[in-house]
Amino acid sequence: SVFWSLSDSTIGEIEQIPDEKRLILFKAADNNGIGKIKAKVTLKEITIRLETEDIQVKDMHLANLLIDGPNEIQNNESCSFTVSAEGSSMYVDFFEFEPVDSIIGTLEKVQESILYNPDSNFVGQFDLEVWAFDPNDGTEVTAEKQITVYIKLDFPNSPDTLYSGEGCNLTLPEAMLSSGSAKLYLEKVQVSPMQETTVTSELMASVFDIRSTANFAKMPGIIFEFDEGIDLSGIFIAYWDVEKLEWVDASSNGNRKNYEYLQLDSIPCLGEYGVVAESKQLGIYDLKLLPNPFSPYDQIGKNMGLQIIFKISSKISRYPKITAKIYTLTGTLVRTIAENRPMLKGNYEAGEEFTLNWDGMTKNGKMARNGRYVIQIIAEDANHKEEIVKTIILIK
Repeated sequence: SVFWSLSDSTIGEIEQIPDEKRLILFKAADNNGIGKIKAKVTLKEITIRLETEDIQVKDMHLANLLIDGPNEIQNNESCSFTVSAEGSSMYVDFFEFEPVDSIIGTLEKVQESILYNPDSNFVGQFDLEVWAFDPNDGTEVTAEKQITVYIKLDFPNSPDTLYSGEGCNLTLPEAMLSSGSAKLYLEKVQVSPMQETTVTSELMASVFDIRSTANFAKMPGIIFEFDEGIDLSGIFIAYWDVEKLEWVDASSNGNRKNYEYLQLDSIPCLGEYGVVAESKQLGIYDLKLLPNPFSPYDQIGKNMGLQIIFKISSKISRYPKITAKIYTLTGTLVRTIAENRPMLKGNYEAGEEFTLNWDGMTKNGKMARNGRYVIQIIAEDANHKEEIVKTIILIK
């Protein structure tokens, strides 16, 4: 026979399990405490007494979630990811997860695990996002894991199209390998400011890295997709030359385009690819002064008052110099917003930290009077100088 007991009944209670003398169910109480579970075991008139180490009952809080599983997976294989409370023995089966787009595959909850079934035409990366609520105080705890999905090619492979779900796709020709097998990856990457804007060109879309564990007898093609209505004139697919530190036009390799995509039938090499536009002549393009009339008390993003929205371009400089000044209608200088300020080529939107605005203050630190003013904006590089003059209205 076995007789079970608790050294301190305040830590919880024990329940007998039917037809199980050697097992007992312990249910912890809501309050904190320390105690032992004891057992008196009798066999043929011999009795021994057993007890556990101290059992400490205390509040358990869900602080961090841990997603355990592979960082990369082949696109025709399934895998499971377990979700647990990091640094704790707390059992987590009450989590939820963010579904993924159908092009990526499907996610299915199986007890405390997530089963991922990739789409066989998907290659790229996605974030597995899970969350759970602390059972004690309801605090939401989140976790995220980036998963890389690759394709394994075996000789001889069949023609196929692979989708990243992020606007960049690969086309695979037949017999890319002369023998054996290889992994092929397509990953969206962060690029340096030097790559975003060079002296002669500007990136127009995200950059994707095409890499493999082997050299190919035939190179894949690449397709960049765009929203309908985007003007694709003057832009091309290019790869980053790590030696020259510049974008190289790859459009000679079977370049095609229509209103929704740019395509290369065959990339010239593995590496980073993006959509690039040649920089325009020095100038201030797409200038908008909003709102106009404006109030100096209006705030958009980080800026107050008049928002100066524009695009700067230059063929010979990454940082053209910008001057912006406010005058009265009679030509009296009211405020210098910027003077010969180097500004990186590209778009400057309302409310951004490095764009320009006028908060209605004069050069003497006083609020300007209601009325009509003139704004002068000058762009300058080593060879040219361009000027735009517009009228604005201030109303307090």
